[in-house]
Amino acid sequence: MDSSVKLRPAADCLSSLAAQGYTCGRWSTRAQPDLALRDRLEHLTDDELHQRLTELAPDAAKTIDPRNRRRIIRAVEIREQGFVFKTSHVNAPQYMFCQLGLTWPRDVLRERIRYRLRTRLDEGMIGEVRNLLDEGVSFSRLDALGLEYRFVARFLRGEYATEEELFDELSRAIYRFAMRQLAWFRRDKSIIWLDHAKDYQEQAFALIETFISRP
Repeated sequence: MDSSVKLRPAADCLSSLAAQGYTCGRWSTRAQPDLALRDRLEHLTDDELHQRLTELAPDAAKTIDPRNRRRIIRAVEIREQGFVFKTSHVNAPQYMFCQLGLTWPRDVLRERIRYRLRTRLDEGMIGEVRNLLDEGVSFSRLDALGLEYRFVARFLRGEYATEEELFDELSRAIYRFAMRQLAWFRRDKSIIWLDHAKDYQEQAFALIETFISRP
């Protein structure tokens, strides 16, 4: 690799669609990510999802594989915001990438999610959301900010009887979302998965060194 080329981390934590946008050159639209919409679409079957796209963009529906949920969701997201989904044009990637992935066994991942969520709640997330509502932030806006804000807002509306019920419901929802994201990333053959049972930092450094030393 040319020594004059400057190297920098593009990102250290991305959703699957965002990662694809960086590495595959798919940022060819001004449509912004809509997390609330994506979450709703994830609950549709393949047939329901493809039908939604057919109603919004018939031409796109004819060219996108009905099993390609990732691309269909992005296409629906773009059309919902009033932009045209280009079916035949993808920008060339602007950068070379070294993509590394790291995860844990499911039981460990579940406990890590629960520990992180418990910490967030103990540090005052419910009060944070309550303050946002007092300042005029709408429930619909909180819903769009992601699972944690969405579920805490529901708790403050009385949809969960206790904080413990909120914790249980939200931790399960985060785990399901994590599993969907993991399945999505696993399909990306360009990602090199680190071995969590070994020194994954050392593995990462070695892979990055190899990557940046390429001619």
